[in-house]
Amino acid sequence: TSYFTLIAGLGIYSYAIKQAASVRDNKDELSKLVSEMFSINLISTAVSFVLFIGSLFIIPKFFDYRIILLVCAIPFVTGSFGMEYLFNAVEDFTYITLRSIILQTITVVFLFIFVRSPDDIILYSLINSGSVLFQNILNFFSAKKYVKINIFQKLELAKHLKPIFIL
Repeated sequence: TSYFTLIAGLGIYSYAIKQAASVRDNKDELSKLVSEMFSINLISTAVSFVLFIGSLFIIPKFFDYRIILLVCAIPFVTGSFGMEYLFNAVEDFTYITLRSIILQTITVVFLFIFVRSPDDIILYSLINSGSVLFQNILNFFSAKKYVKINIFQKLELAKHLKPIFIL
């Protein structure tokens, strides 16, 4: 699933931090940029997910691991909603730190409580994937403090593609 996450992410994270930092004081420009990055990330994630699902049915070695691979795919499918680059660009490190400490603590507690043997690998994967899912959901709603997201509405996606693919 990590390979498909890389495909879905393209170079968006690095590119978006740089671009968002340069317009972070202009809420309209920042909103437009984040909307464009979000839209591009949604498209790349959809393409990557189609390739991922296809690989589950084409690659024989994956047949026995389909369930765990689907569970592990939760973070990459919801990664578009994370918009971690926004919080780095606006330098909201307090939010990033508190969110990470709280979610990692909860994750470790859940792992110690619920994972007891190697047979609990799917539960282990669910807990880890759930943590990333919850982080992405929190980020999505917390982003509203900084930007208004409008997907696919009067956005200039093409101008970002070359730099993103280069990264």
